[in-house]
Amino acid sequence: MLSITPRQLAAARALAGLSQLQLAELTSVSLGTIKRIEAAASQTGSFDGLRVATLQKLVDGFATVGVTFDMADGRLGVSIRQE
Repeated sequence: MLSITPRQLAAARALAGLSQLQLAELTSVSLGTIKRIEAAASQTGSFDGLRVATLQKLVDGFATVGVTFDMADGRLGVSIRQE
């Protein structure tokens, strides 16, 4: 499984300047699913019930706008490539 947290996904959306609707359209993940992920980020911090395929769609979608996820030395990160 990918080593990404709901908080990283929420941060990535903010960093990319995407609305939840724009992210849904970019990734073909439903708006409701994105809202649930971000709610989990602020509450439980887990991906309970999220399919690996859905998570991969989100990661791939973020990659198309230059966002990458990092985990090194116990630190979680999100970065964006500047054009």
